[in-house]
Amino acid sequence: MKSLERHYIAKIEGHGTLNISFPQNKAELHVVEGERLIEQLVIGKKFEDGPFITSRICGVCPTAHQLASIKALEACFKIELNPTIVKLRKIMEAGQIAESHFLHLFFLAMPDYIGLDSSIAFAEKDPATFKQALKFKRALDQVLEVLGGRAIHPLTLKVGGFSKIPSKKKLLELKKNLKKNEPFAKKLFQAFRMFEYPRMKNKTEYLSLDTESDEYQIYDGKIGSSEDDGFEAKDYKKNITEYIKGYAAAKFSVRSKKIGHLFPKSHPFFVGALARLSNHCDKLLPRSRLEYLALETPFPTYNPFHNNLAQAIELMQMVEFMILLLDELLERTWDKVKVEYGAREGHGVGVVEAPRGLLFHSYSTSKFGRIRSCNIITPTAQNLSNLEADAEELLKSNLHKLEAERKKELEMLIRAYDPCITCSVH
Repeated sequence: MKSLERHYIAKIEGHGTLNISFPQNKAELHVVEGERLIEQLVIGKKFEDGPFITSRICGVCPTAHQLASIKALEACFKIELNPTIVKLRKIMEAGQIAESHFLHLFFLAMPDYIGLDSSIAFAEKDPATFKQALKFKRALDQVLEVLGGRAIHPLTLKVGGFSKIPSKKKLLELKKNLKKNEPFAKKLFQAFRMFEYPRMKNKTEYLSLDTESDEYQIYDGKIGSSEDDGFEAKDYKKNITEYIKGYAAAKFSVRSKKIGHLFPKSHPFFVGALARLSNHCDKLLPRSRLEYLALETPFPTYNPFHNNLAQAIELMQMVEFMILLLDELLERTWDKVKVEYGAREGHGVGVVEAPRGLLFHSYSTSKFGRIRSCNIITPTAQNLSNLEADAEELLKSNLHKLEAERKKELEMLIRAYDPCITCSVH
């Protein structure tokens, strides 16, 4: 690009540089972390090691990686789970999404909208709210500590269920603590509701999990689309094409519909909170839906800055969802938390909604339970093409602004996407 300016992006997970050409209105996101080749690392390993190894891709969303990996292996072995196992897993996934959203919103995104450089400055300005935020984070940490054995890289998740689960007494304590801290999620939403977001619109396709039920899906379903009927998770390679750009260690992705050996049409797409809420705002739980309905911003919206607002709504939804599931578990007799199965030759795809969007894990196994192949597509790798398209649209739409302000808005845009660079270079 001519007249190139390299701009390091702060306050995101990982290391990336936005290369901008203002004369050409062009932008490239250079992912500067090196690949770790996790997909090759697990080949030949016992299937039990797959979820353990792949969860080390990321310290922000390890539970999502474990669950996607486990679901793929359970598909290989044709394992059917009971409702108790599924509900416990959904609580863990909701806790993972809630904690990631909170960390991004409070510590990384919010300073952009209140004129501060960092959350440390906010702590000095409003210590009481900062203290509430830390208590809220602690409540979210306890979800994974109680169910997973520790807050990062859970120990109890296994193919076929759980190795160990807490008592109902522990779950009751967890529910009470979530309920006690739930008002802070609403408080954070109220803040993001009042912020003034840069104006832009760039229509795209939203992909998210979908079922015929009225549940706001994060764990089950096919891949729903804002543009068509979507596709089954097992057909992800026919619908999502990864490709390489010379300036990035991460792969980029486009939505493509395969006809024979051809991909006649491809385009960027968006996954994550903005996609989920745009596709399923009618499935929010009562308390979250009430707050959502008071918004002046209707969903679907094609302003990517509203991903921050969508995350704030989802934060309330995930806390409400965890409380609901805990109530259901506390009221009923539990099924066994591990089902019997045998390793076999097979192929399976597992998908969950990670904090930043759809996460695909795909495995083939031998009859002895060794991993023969592994493919992983992370949310950030899916969003990178759309992010660059939005960056260029923003450059075109704010030509009347000073260059310093244009750079600031581009940086805010990238943070609004909440990219996980570490996941993208897995």
